[in-house]
Amino acid sequence: MSKKITFSILIFIVAIGSYLIFGNKLLNQNSVAKDTTVVTLKDKDVYNLTASYVTKIIKGKEQKMLAYNDSIPGPTIRIQQGSEITINFKNNTDTPQLLHSHGVRMDNQYDGSQMVQKEIPAGGSFTYKLKFPDAGVYWYHPHAGEVVGQALGLYGAFVVEPSNPDYFPKVNEEQTLFLSDVPVVNGVISINANDHALMGHYGNVMLVNGSDTYSLSALQGEVMRLYVINSANVRPFNFAISGAKMKLVGGDNGAYEKATFVNSVVLAPSERAIIDVYFPTV
Repeated sequence: MSKKITFSILIFIVAIGSYLIFGNKLLNQNSVAKDTTVVTLKDKDVYNLTASYVTKIIKGKEQKMLAYNDSIPGPTIRIQQGSEITINFKNNTDTPQLLHSHGVRMDNQYDGSQMVQKEIPAGGSFTYKLKFPDAGVYWYHPHAGEVVGQALGLYGAFVVEPSNPDYFPKVNEEQTLFLSDVPVVNGVISINANDHALMGHYGNVMLVNGSDTYSLSALQGEVMRLYVINSANVRPFNFAISGAKMKLVGGDNGAYEKATFVNSVVLAPSERAIIDVYFPTV
């Protein structure tokens, strides 16, 4: 019988910049952030997605944050390649929002950027119709006020399952990981978008899936596929797992023509990597 092990994820900072200290005013809210769920949708399915305020423990202290469907990250949405779905998006925050599906080749009017859509006001809603012609991993996040909203937890993944069963190597399990950072000052997350040139900030606390104490369990002798996404504003990450063998099998555009064994993977902001990780029995 395989032994279950818990492993830590090492994130090496490859570019270090100074972070700025600012205040951040949010609504009072008692909702506690939930665990991220995996939602499997079929062709023509309709799904409701809401942005709202939650609380979450970071650095041992309750923080006021933002979430999709009350979880950080938001739900991981799995879809078959070639499917089309409808997302009914509701903005339950006090700031304008847009929902951008990063890397997804959809019709232009559903891109969720200011170039094609008016910002959704507080309390407003919008219906997005999304097509998924490409296999791989993509993600959704704000395209209005993203300097604050994205840093505070507004991000979630699309995993598009390939129509060809041999598109990726076989694995035992799949997990999605978001890498990010937040500036914490005197124990409180502090961000003010108005004072950041070119919409960027470095945080001093590193997060995996919205947590500063994240860990995963795996079975020795098995292979786990990790869909790794950098949702930070500015910071690149060098991703590694101590004691495991990693094979880079894909990235932003799906599967690579040739998979490569690596010791670590560098991801720039918004970049994705698809990594198969083997956990030795000895």
